[in-house]
Amino acid sequence: MKGKTFYIALGVIAMLLTSGYGYSQQVSAVADREKILLGEQIKLTLRSDNVPGITQWFMVPDSVNHIEVVERSKIDTIAVEGIQRYEQVITLTSFDSGRWQLPALLLTTNKGTLATQPIAIEVLPVDVSQMQDYHDIKEIIEVAPENNWLSLIIIIVLTLLSLGALYYFMRRKRATVISKPMLEGNLTPLQWALRELEKLQQENLSAGQAIKTYYQRLTNISRQYFYLHYSTRHCTKLPANGCCSCNPCLCGKMPRLPFCNCCGWPIR
Repeated sequence: MKGKTFYIALGVIAMLLTSGYGYSQQVSAVADREKILLGEQIKLTLRSDNVPGITQWFMVPDSVNHIEVVERSKIDTIAVEGIQRYEQVITLTSFDSGRWQLPALLLTTNKGTLATQPIAIEVLPVDVSQMQDYHDIKEIIEVAPENNWLSLIIIIVLTLLSLGALYYFMRRKRATVISKPMLEGNLTPLQWALRELEKLQQENLSAGQAIKTYYQRLTNISRQYFYLHYSTRHCTKLPANGCCSCNPCLCGKMPRLPFCNCCGWPIR
């Protein structure tokens, strides 16, 4: 009899200890309401009391079972009458009508896992039949286009100015920088070039440090000659015998040359 009483007392003590432990460590998830209209919000409070060694807080997905998270507050620490409490408020909403369930949320500690109870949320559609400011979808109304003549004139003027500026700069870019030499008497471009080459040869600049000056002047003479060749008048009276009628007394049986045998002007 005494042995039976001992085991009964031991069982009662174990039940009290278990009950006390379960009461001292609690987790909960509480919603401020169970029914909402489309787009309305719910405040979900997550709470843990006297739970030591927390390694992972409640994981609430951004979207689960037609329920979406709008905002998450920071986790607050509260000490009330010897209870160490952690608390977080999460704002939820839904845009799908129906009855949806928020699954159980898990709190992980170094000794195990604690779970909350699932929460059912009913989302009701919005009744717009009685709304006075509600307007149904209507057909698209065609609107006649308005002609803004002032803007059109400004665009045309700016376009013309841009084209004029572009034409001016292109013409300016094409302008040659070669100066046209003054030909003495009635010299042809070939006669002028030969005279300049003879002067250059007499200066004896083809040796020593003057070789650079020599080639610079030779290049300038060539460029000016070709400029004169294509910008002055040309002989157009050349017959098959190679002479023109500019100076008949000099005409004779001469081979065809790139320059007129009589007047000395280049043949084109």
